[in-house]
Amino acid sequence: MLEHKPAELLEALKEIAEVNAVYRSQVYQSRGDSRLTSEQLNQLLHVIHRITTCLQSLDMNDILSHAARRCSYLEHVGSVTVAVAAGELDSMIGLVSDRLSGRRFAYIPAERAGYFEQEMPFGPDVWDAFPSMRQFIRDACNCMSIEINNAAIHEFIRVSEHGLRLLAVYCMVPERDDDVRNLDWGRMIDGIRAELRRQAPEINGKRKRTPQERNFAVEFCIQAVQIIEDIYRGYRNENAHNRADYTIHESRHVCDLTERFMRKLSKRLSDELSETIPGFGA
Repeated sequence: MLEHKPAELLEALKEIAEVNAVYRSQVYQSRGDSRLTSEQLNQLLHVIHRITTCLQSLDMNDILSHAARRCSYLEHVGSVTVAVAAGELDSMIGLVSDRLSGRRFAYIPAERAGYFEQEMPFGPDVWDAFPSMRQFIRDACNCMSIEINNAAIHEFIRVSEHGLRLLAVYCMVPERDDDVRNLDWGRMIDGIRAELRRQAPEINGKRKRTPQERNFAVEFCIQAVQIIEDIYRGYRNENAHNRADYTIHESRHVCDLTERFMRKLSKRLSDELSETIPGFGA
């Protein structure tokens, strides 16, 4: 992934070209044998280092190795002439130009750039509670950033389904936890609703809950299931499967709903619950 903004790469290319233009001008004026001062040598090393820093995430190992060797040589050779400096920059510019000509870059509008390669999509609570979903969430956000909306929604639905199954287990739907792997969304939601109608006196309980504890658990489940029902009605029912293409507005909507749902779950649930169920998430 390109970790640096295009502007940083362009600025580095501009700087190296400007410095090289100064050296080339001196060469044309028959001053190529002039020696670089220590300040000029540091500038030369700086522009080479700056351009290679911007290229580190573009899999251009040959340029990085070349730059490292040349910088080491320039630092230890003792003195460098203007002509040699110009030649070094000519070589570097040529290598970069050649490698970049074989690359293709995706355009990400400013309003969607925040979704790309986020460090912890959905925040630290979700990141810590559901490590098995980290890559799916990140992939979904990356897809949305470049407007691959169908793929983004598919990944968000996968994350939501993981959360829904955990919620079903938490609500003891069905009675045998390992059966939750065989339930579809409708049956899980209906089962959760049925438990809530009974006020769920022992939701996920190894012991009896006090009335206050029970009320908190029931309210948590009510709020969570309301969010997942919005996802189910809009994007996981039979009609949704017949859709051809989704828009960026729809992928943002699913992203927002999924984030709200997983943030809500992270207050009480985590992947540790799934570890008690044979084959869950496999």
